[in-house]
Amino acid sequence: MELADVEKMRCRLRIKNVYKRQEIVSHMESAKLELARLGINAAYSEIMTFTAMELYTKYMMNYENAAERYNAAFHDLTSALALSSDYQITGE
Repeated sequence: MELADVEKMRCRLRIKNVYKRQEIVSHMESAKLELARLGINAAYSEIMTFTAMELYTKYMMNYENAAERYNAAFHDLTSALALSSDYQITGE
């Protein structure tokens, strides 16, 4: 995971404590694996996949005590991405 992405996520989560970095990296890596499991090419569009990783991380960290809301948003976004041929993993 690139340091710039981790710092960007830390800012989006409004976490000032750098000691949470490893937890954030862990959730971001898990989100990437979940995207791949769903057949979504995480490398296709950085903004959409980063948003999916953000929603997943907020869900896992129970951000603002709204874990279920972020989980639902993550699943809605991944469902839409999985249906789009642009984001599907191909066998190339």
